[in-house]
Amino acid sequence: MAGLLGRFNAWRRQRVLGRNAIDDALWSELTASLDLLAGMSAAELAELRELTALLDGAKRFSGAHDFVVDARVRVTILAQAAVLILGRPKVGLDPFPGWLSVIVYPGAFLAHRVWVDDAGVEHHTAYPADGETSDFGPVLISWDDARPGARDTGTGRNVVVHEFAHQLDFANTWGDGYPILPRGMSPARWSEVWINAFDRFRASLGQPGRAAFDPYAASAPAEFFAVLSEAFFLRPDTLHAAFPDVFEQLLVYYNQDPRPRRGLATAQRSQPRPHGPLRWAR
Repeated sequence: MAGLLGRFNAWRRQRVLGRNAIDDALWSELTASLDLLAGMSAAELAELRELTALLDGAKRFSGAHDFVVDARVRVTILAQAAVLILGRPKVGLDPFPGWLSVIVYPGAFLAHRVWVDDAGVEHHTAYPADGETSDFGPVLISWDDARPGARDTGTGRNVVVHEFAHQLDFANTWGDGYPILPRGMSPARWSEVWINAFDRFRASLGQPGRAAFDPYAASAPAEFFAVLSEAFFLRPDTLHAAFPDVFEQLLVYYNQDPRPRRGLATAQRSQPRPHGPLRWAR
């Protein structure tokens, strides 16, 4: 019976992969232009392509303000989201459960928040955002900030990594910087490392020589986890130098080491490109 079920699941998987196969030209363009994918091995890119196709079959996309979401937009966002689960166990046809849909805005948008203070007064605030997510709603992404070439390489900022790190965090019910840990990781050690690093980061704000991470990371443990996840994938050496204990925790949590990729990416950027960098139109 188990063998029959395994064959059925494998058939379903291949069916989804076939229906959502990624165009070769599009994938080549992505791997050449997305900084997050730079330096990946052929094996990593092959696994990432499969994960992206599976996600494309499991998730729903829509565009805000008449923005047209085509295959290029979907694959660009999903390929970057899939980097977070590249080394993690995958179960079923949805390798990144916990969320269902993405709304893509053409650019930055106004995010709205309602909160109640200690006196019971309800407040409504609006602020510009390039991404937003919650444990009960869709992921909102600004295409202007997610597309290839949206950020200068080396900044360590990636809105897709940030928002989908939040989704991993929400898997543990609350967005508190404490995601569900893989088997073998110590919850006590995770808490000790992250609380200590968060306190040190907040204390360092405004001081000369502080770690060069987005100050927004100090606003809450959940934001600290998301910002440092961005740094883990795009500025791993900087993160390792500033918070080696956090880096070691993320190394085990994400089950991948971005340092060799970033070394290759730096070497590739130093080589001349006669036709200039690949960039897509907005």
